[in-house]
Amino acid sequence: MPCTNLVQVGVQSTESGGVWCTAKVLFLAYGNRRLEVLSGAGFDSVCHQAEATLSLHPQSYEIHDACGKVDADSFDRSLASSRGLCVLELREKPEWQKMRQMEVQIQQLLERSSEAEIKAEVERQVAARVDAAMGRLKAELRKDLDGGKMEELEDGNSLFSRVAILETELAEHVIDSSADLGRLEAGLVTAQQELQQLRSFTADQLSHLEQNDQNLEQNLENMENISKDISKAMKAMKDMEDMEDVKMKMCNMTQSVDELSEKMAAMEIDLNEQAITASAVNGHLESGVATAKQELESLRHCMAEQLNFVNAKMEHFVQERPSKALGPVPQAIAWSDGFKSHELSVPAVDGTLYGKMGKALWKSAPALTTLKRASKSLPQLPPL
Repeated sequence: MPCTNLVQVGVQSTESGGVWCTAKVLFLAYGNRRLEVLSGAGFDSVCHQAEATLSLHPQSYEIHDACGKVDADSFDRSLASSRGLCVLELREKPEWQKMRQMEVQIQQLLERSSEAEIKAEVERQVAARVDAAMGRLKAELRKDLDGGKMEELEDGNSLFSRVAILETELAEHVIDSSADLGRLEAGLVTAQQELQQLRSFTADQLSHLEQNDQNLEQNLENMENISKDISKAMKAMKDMEDMEDVKMKMCNMTQSVDELSEKMAAMEIDLNEQAITASAVNGHLESGVATAKQELESLRHCMAEQLNFVNAKMEHFVQERPSKALGPVPQAIAWSDGFKSHELSVPAVDGTLYGKMGKALWKSAPALTTLKRASKSLPQLPPL
């Protein structure tokens, strides 16, 4: 029974002028057979030629090189990277290898069950059984009978009767062997049918598995795309949440600005009212100041007149008594400031004018005649 079947693919190449030129003729080595195929149509063409020539199922093998598995995409790369002879290995899958071994065993059974071999086998089995029966019979007779009776039994009808019995047993054995052979042939046919069904089922399962593998790869790609989309969506949602936070902050800032605007408007109104009030107060103050200035001016004129009057009185009083000490003076001198009348009264001591105001006036003597001296006893007025 063969082990793993290997297919070696040889590529002839020549070198001219330092440039490698790959030929389009491949050599397939399968056991003792050598097969020449064309590689011009690519990897699929080589596979179809190998399957048609070697009776291989498309899903029952894989092609490998030194770098690993070779497919349609890496076939050209494998040929281009070769130097001299390119060897590709065809590895049969374990399940297909087991099926091939079963086919070989069934074929061997079928070859053994040919008619001539069956007859020869039956004859060999019958002769073996006859020899064994004769040997057992002789042994039993030797035990039970003496030598003379043994010789008599060996001669005569008893021996023929024994032979007849053996022939009957042999015929029965032949019939049983024929029945067993028929059952064996029926079992082989059934096994072939089951093997064919198993092969079809395995091929369907392999194609189904390949399709499921492709669907799984596509689903994985879809899942990766969905994962990327979900990541983008999560990032977008996070950005939207950040934007919502910023929007809320902007709304709060807008409300704060509105409140500040309202407060500023209220402050402007208050400032305008205060400005109006201050303007009115300033107007009243200016009017009062103007009125006060007028009254002060009138008071100054009045005070000037009163001072002139007092000065005249003092000069007149001094002229009447110029050379003697001041004698008794009037107890009171009346004068007016323009608003009401006042009396300058000083109590006299020993007939002379003493007191707080009189003492100072009398000690100043002639200096009291000047307006400047007399004005010190009166309120100081600001200059005009």
